[in-house]
Amino acid sequence: MQTGQFSFTRLSILMFLFLIGSGCRTLGPSFPPANVEVIVPENEGVSSWLLSPKGDKIAYRSRVDNTSTIFLLFPATQQKYDLGRCSIFTWLNNATLYCLSEASIIVSRDADNVVTVPLKVVKASEVDLARLLQEAGTIYRFESENNILLLRDGIDWLKPNKNYLVEGVENVDAVLQGHTSITIPGAQPVGFPEEQVYSPDGRYYYNLNINQYGLIIYDATKDSKLTEFAQENLESIILGGWAADSSGVYFEVVSNARIGLFPSHYLNQILKLKVQE
Repeated sequence: MQTGQFSFTRLSILMFLFLIGSGCRTLGPSFPPANVEVIVPENEGVSSWLLSPKGDKIAYRSRVDNTSTIFLLFPATQQKYDLGRCSIFTWLNNATLYCLSEASIIVSRDADNVVTVPLKVVKASEVDLARLLQEAGTIYRFESENNILLLRDGIDWLKPNKNYLVEGVENVDAVLQGHTSITIPGAQPVGFPEEQVYSPDGRYYYNLNINQYGLIIYDATKDSKLTEFAQENLESIILGGWAADSSGVYFEVVSNARIGLFPSHYLNQILKLKVQE
């Protein structure tokens, strides 16, 4: 009797140790859940990313074995383009990425037509700024940088000598009097708690729900929940925004809050909560 009890106890301990060694997957949620798609996997070590305004492109930094690489991804086809040394970037519009670290713009109408155009960097005090502004096709100013202007040529914007990054501009408001300009906002969150962010086709909306602690997609007509990704703390969810085809919401999970049994399965990657009807 004692031998049988000992054997049963030993077997139980061995089974428990086996479960721990295999990641305890029988005790926790499987990954990815059926309503979540992995867009950029964990092994690429995503450290930062930006979704294009219309949701059809993602610029992101991948860090593997202490090597940082910047990519432009087209999620619909999974095609991606190496952006070289462009480590700091922001979108000027849906087709144009401004690379701050390399003083260039990257124009990407589709995955087969990605062009990098260097900018001619000049100081405002050393050029005829009034003439450059008059000749510019498009003028960009930056909310986070008060002394920089980006000027794109209106005729042949592929020529680096016709596109300027003007530094050291004093009193930008006065300089731009009489000119039409586009202001590029600084980095800001996409969707605040309880804010309804509608899909491109208007059929759905998502929000970060305070009471249910999660990213939730709703049917806009019925105002009913379709799918969700629940977390213990809303601060662990970083939103990118809607996919261009309204198929889901891009997001990331960060490690500043406890996120369940298997946090490593969610971190350092780009995910999509898929619309499920």
